[in-house]
Amino acid sequence: MQPEISELIVLQIIHTLLVLQSPSSGSVGVISGKVSLVRLTNEIQNNVLVNQMVERGEDKLDINDILVVVKRVFPNQRISLVDGQLSFHNLQLTELQNGIRERLHRFCHAQQAAIARLEDDILNPQRRTAAGGAGGGTNVDPKREKLLQLYRDTVLNKLQAKSGGKMDLQTLYETLNASGALDSAVRQVIEIDRIKNDTPSSVHDLQLVIQKSICDGVMSCETDTDTWLAARQLQAHFDDTVQFMRRALE
Repeated sequence: MQPEISELIVLQIIHTLLVLQSPSSGSVGVISGKVSLVRLTNEIQNNVLVNQMVERGEDKLDINDILVVVKRVFPNQRISLVDGQLSFHNLQLTELQNGIRERLHRFCHAQQAAIARLEDDILNPQRRTAAGGAGGGTNVDPKREKLLQLYRDTVLNKLQAKSGGKMDLQTLYETLNASGALDSAVRQVIEIDRIKNDTPSSVHDLQLVIQKSICDGVMSCETDTDTWLAARQLQAHFDDTVQFMRRALE
């Protein structure tokens, strides 16, 4: 698990467990208390959001991982571990809360910057290709190009087949374009013809482009409308298709 995420999780749950022990501590600003290491581990491992991240490939935190995180995030705090209990002595709640907020702010800022870079890569593939080929020429391996085209066609055909004659990606875009919803909600719309005809630079590139297209469709619909539900179903079909192709490539 990423250090930023593990630190946020451990700090937040420690804060919650300590405050639950002393509800009036918030007005005092200083707290001393004990947290069972077993309970802390269980709270983290059974957390709904943590399990969602684990399902997406993140590693679960075990007791040793948690102890390492505690040592890292409380470098100057007096903490003792006796009989499976973490004892916090005169812990400044304000500092703990500020630490959580600062880490959350840094993490959100980093994720927003990463998303902006990905969005730029998706919307401007020529710029990325030019940058990648600037140092070593622009020759493209014909075999690789054909494989990428085959992958593209297979993904799109399987995605269309899963739709079962209902709303596929092209139909979704045509519906939203007809209503003007897509242009009003999306800053720069990806052309469907580009997805169908352009050779992706990589497998991940194709997945990113299709994923953004589906997200654009979802964000352009009013919640719980037929079009929104169809877009959400298309997302589920795409997730299944990606998993199928991943297994096939293995």
